[in-house]
Amino acid sequence: MEELMLFDKNEGRIMDAGLIAIILVILQVWISSGVHDISSLVSLIAFSVSLPMLAFDLLIMHNSILFTKIDNYLDDLSSSTYVSPYNKSQKVNVVLNVNKTTGMIIAAVGIISAIWHASWVAGLIFLIIGIISLIIYTEVSPNKEDLLKVAYALGEKKGYDLQKEINDMNKKKEEEYLKDFYYFD
Repeated sequence: MEELMLFDKNEGRIMDAGLIAIILVILQVWISSGVHDISSLVSLIAFSVSLPMLAFDLLIMHNSILFTKIDNYLDDLSSSTYVSPYNKSQKVNVVLNVNKTTGMIIAAVGIISAIWHASWVAGLIFLIIGIISLIIYTEVSPNKEDLLKVAYALGEKKGYDLQKEINDMNKKKEEEYLKDFYYFD
């Protein structure tokens, strides 16, 4: 179950980091050589828009993971007095999802434009294969709710409650934390 949660958190971070790396490599070429035609200009503008968006999304995901870990530690300690500093409203979730999706789409436009600059045939092939790959990815990969249902069903089949396992895991982490805390006193 813990691996499922880690996969869910890390998938978005890996996509953002990969796009940022590609943008930085191509951006070095555009900065050193200059803009030669319309496709390189489109690519440069797309990268200058998507790079801050993806970096922002990466930082937000990092903070979300950090506060989730803090919440797991503090939830059991003082659930009546503790209020999470990272409670996101529905509007904030929509804004963050729009930011991430827009940043990824604009980054893809920039990459396609950069390849188009070298060869329009290669750019067209990249665009077609990219669309086909996206369709395959969305059809093949299960959504989060389905994965959680499978994990819960496996937990029931084995005869234990997944929430109990998570609580035990959190309690164990809390005991290790307190042990380390008292060790330094």
